This record gives sequence, structure tokens and C-alpha cells, in this order.
Amino acid sequence: MLKKIKTHTLLNSTAGNFANPYFSYVAASISSSNTLVGYVQGLGIFNSITQLFTGDLVDKKNNRIKLILISSSFLALLCISLYYFEDPLILSLLFTAIVAIQGVYGGAWNALIGELSEPNGRGRFLSNFALIAEIGAIIAMLLAIPLSYFFNSFTPAFIIAGILFLISATVLLNTPEIKIERKTLEPAHIKAIREYYMVNFIYGIFWGFAWPLFTITQVRVLKMDPYEYAIAQALGAFSVLIFQPIAGKIVDKNRRLSMFAAKFSLVVFPIGFYFASSPIHIYLLNAFTGLIPALINIAYTAYLYDLVPLGYRGRFSAEFNMVNNLAGMIGSLSGASLVDYLNERIDLTSALGIGYLIATLGRASTSFLYLRFGEREENN
Repeated sequence: MLKKIKTHTLLNSTAGNFANPYFSYVAASISSSNTLVGYVQGLGIFNSITQLFTGDLVDKKNNRIKLILISSSFLALLCISLYYFEDPLILSLLFTAIVAIQGVYGGAWNALIGELSEPNGRGRFLSNFALIAEIGAIIAMLLAIPLSYFFNSFTPAFIIAGILFLISATVLLNTPEIKIERKTLEPAHIKAIREYYMVNFIYGIFWGFAWPLFTITQVRVLKMDPYEYAIAQALGAFSVLIFQPIAGKIVDKNRRLSMFAAKFSLVVFPIGFYFASSPIHIYLLNAFTGLIPALINIAYTAYLYDLVPLGYRGRFSAEFNMVNNLAGMIGSLSGASLVDYLNERIDLTSALGIGYLIATLGRASTSFLYLRFGEREENN
């Protein structure tokens, strides 16, 4: 069973990375609205809304594999449909639909992996799946570079994404559902989880604040072509791949410090983007910071699974993603709106600089909130 799940992970990650990383670039290229870029950067909120329904459903019905199959098939159709439209509004709606269906998929997938993870070596278990996903990401991004260079567009990548989503669904055909017996959910669990949500929400606003600024810098300041944008994404993915096994060991050794270190270290990105004057600077930034996203890939999910008893991980994974994506949406729209407002009064580079300063100070200060958490007893 695990072999099928790992094969599906590779194919699904490859498909997703032929599509999702380029939505914001397309939005910035086809529209002059910074707010639209902020909206597309914050689409994760729709992912979270659908996850809320799916996560609790799969915990109760034990139909995780079935929903993974159905959602992957719908994603295939939606990605291929991107070929037929160029209107910013229609494309934005299609991006929204794709992210929302990915929420259905994510609710089932997080529940499946969460229940399969065991308390001893949870960080390494999650890191193993993150490593497979990162390999898929690199495959997609490396192929996207020549595709975007020759076609000067990400449309061929979207079509390949659709085909791979469909293949990833067929891999799991005839895979049996896993049956999980629920443990008791105590009031102490709820209190600890809510405290964890709150810290992630506060930090997430400043995390998301810089997201649209990164895209605006690359498209409108550095004027990166599609293939240059793809190179930057690929370098980042390759760097994460190198550090992912190390991150798993660090997370298993100390959850608390790994969570703090990862979030504090994110200040390097707004600083780096502010001082970048050519695409090569973005390449170098992404190439040498892979440990940060490698830790983020697993540290916070591993800690959540430590807090949540068996049989509830679909529900609480969905809630956790909702909290993060709501904060990201608020931050992303705030950052883009601020740049729009300031750009009416000062030049774009200065407006972005103020936005990056806010993101840097916010990320640095709120990262210390993670030091309030201890090494929790694992609920397995």
C-alpha cells in the first residue's frame, strides 16, 4: 500500500508543480492590478474552506482514498481547461476552482498521512514524503524551464499538469481504505491546539504580507521572463531536496527550536528581494536557503500531529490549514493593497521597500511566539 501511496505522491506533486507555482506570475502578467496578484497569492483560503468539510468527513467515513481519486480527476479537467482562456477574470476563477478542489484532495491526503504516521520518528516519516514530493517538484520545474522558454507561456505546463493529475489518480485504483479507531479528544487537547492555531495565525499575517511583493518584484521590477521565473522556482526546489532529510532529523530532535528557527529565518526573503537587482540574486537566494522551507514542510505538521489524537487528524489538519491560509490571505491582500496605495504617491521600488520592511519586522518579532511551546507528549 505504501508503495502505491509514494508513487501517487511523486506524480501528484509533479502535476501540482507544473501548475500552482505559476498562477501568480500569470496574474501579474495579464493584469495591471496588484490587488489581483494579492488575491491569487492568497487563494489558499479557498483550499482551506473545502478542507474543513473534507477533513471531518474522512475522519468519520474513512473514505480518504475515494476522495483523493475523485479530486485528482477533477483537477485534471480544470488544469487542461486553462488552455482555452486568456481573460484575467476567467483565469482567476479557474485558479480559484483548482485551489478549492486541491483543498478536497488535501483534506483526504493529510488525514491519510497523519493517521499512517507513528510517534517515533514522525519527523523522518513526514520528511520522507516531503522528499518524494520535492523530487516531483524538481522534475516539474526543470521541465517547465524549456517549455516556458520555447512557448513564452506556462500553458503547456498546465496541460501536462492535467495529464499527470489523471495518471496519479489511476495509481490508487483498487487501494483499500484504512480503518482508524478514534481515541478520546480531551479538553486539554482542544486548549493546546487553539493556542497553537493563534500563534500560527498571528505569524501568518506577516508571512503572507510579502508574498505578492515577491511576485511584483520579479515581474515588474526585475522583469523576469517566464523561463527565468521557472529557473528560480527550480533552484529553490532543488535546495529543499538537499536539506529535506536533514530537516526531518532536526524536527525529531527538537520540535520547538525547529519551529522558531524556521519562522525567524524567513526574514531573509523580504530582505533579499528588496536588495535584488537582477534575476541572479533571486537564484542565489533560493539556492542557499533550502533548509528553511524544508523545516517548514514538516515541523508544524509534526507538532500538530503530536497534539491531535488518532482519528481526528483530518479535521484538525483542515482547521490548521484554514488558520494559516486565512492569515496568508489577509496578509497577502494587505501587502498588495499597501503597495497599490503607496505607488500612487511614490515610485514602485520605494513602495515595495516599505512593504518588505513591515514583513521583515513582523516575521522577526512574531517568530518568538513559537518559543512558548514545549515538547508535547505524542497522542498516538
